Amino acid sequence: MVGKNDKFVGVSVGEVIAIDPRDALSRALTADAGNGQLVAEICRVPIDVIDNAPGNGDTTLDIELEHLMIKLRKTSLASFDPSADWKSGYNPWRHGGWYTDVVYPSRACGCVSKNYPDKKWKIVCDRRRANNEPGELGDFTYPTRDAAARAEFSLAKLAEAGLYPSD
Repeated sequence: MVGKNDKFVGVSVGEVIAIDPRDALSRALTADAGNGQLVAEICRVPIDVIDNAPGNGDTTLDIELEHLMIKLRKTSLASFDPSADWKSGYNPWRHGGWYTDVVYPSRACGCVSKNYPDKKWKIVCDRRRANNEPGELGDFTYPTRDAAARAEFSLAKLAEAGLYPSD
């Protein structure tokens, strides 16, 4: 889910096991956001969005509200993972991290670092992180540099499919 009007609020990418877009949307929006609120409450999604979502085996759903864009695609996130033998090459980044072999559709290159107060590996330009601040909602961390690069590979593949912003 991406904020609109040129103000990026955050992205949520995940897997939902569902029979159609209406079921997937319902499951995603009624999930606990981790603070006792539902995702739909935090994102201010009206209930009729779920009621109007297509069912019966449709494979896609695009919803644009004034403040929110929702895209659902029938897929398996495993199809976005690198092969088991994929290894990134690395080049030093001027801010202490590492450029990776990951390339986004926008031609931006991937970069990972553990140059953060918590010293954990992260994707440097991870658009899922709220306000791009460590410790905020969506602050994904990885045990190793390779794990962070593999996760960024998956984000680039999601961007190719139009399911993650690429700029």
